[in-house]
Amino acid sequence: MIVLFTDFGRQSLYVGQVRMKLAELAPDATVVDLCHDVPNYDVRAGAHLLAALTPFMPRNAICVGVVDPGVGGPREPVLVRADGRCFVGPDNGLFAIVARRARDIAVRRIDWRPAGLSNSFHGRDLF
Repeated sequence: MIVLFTDFGRQSLYVGQVRMKLAELAPDATVVDLCHDVPNYDVRAGAHLLAALTPFMPRNAICVGVVDPGVGGPREPVLVRADGRCFVGPDNGLFAIVARRARDIAVRRIDWRPAGLSNSFHGRDLF
């Protein structure tokens, strides 16, 4: 299961673009739109909301979390494995509360980069 958690807005064309990329890369995966209404660029609010919703995600879910005011900046992309769930997104604090509450935690920087990485849409192209 792939879970999407963003500040794109429910009706955003960006949600559709991410879902299209996932359909191409993982056509058999179940994709769940957990939340697309995190206040724009509010990483702190997103971190609290994501931590509140995480217990409802099944183990082995992969959460693509994108609340990223620093897209294209110096922040690194990360994979956080917390209590059997994976979180992929920017290392900007979005996963901090989930990580702090986890009993079993691993964090890895994502070094891979796609050939077509845009400067402004890492949610679709990288994460």
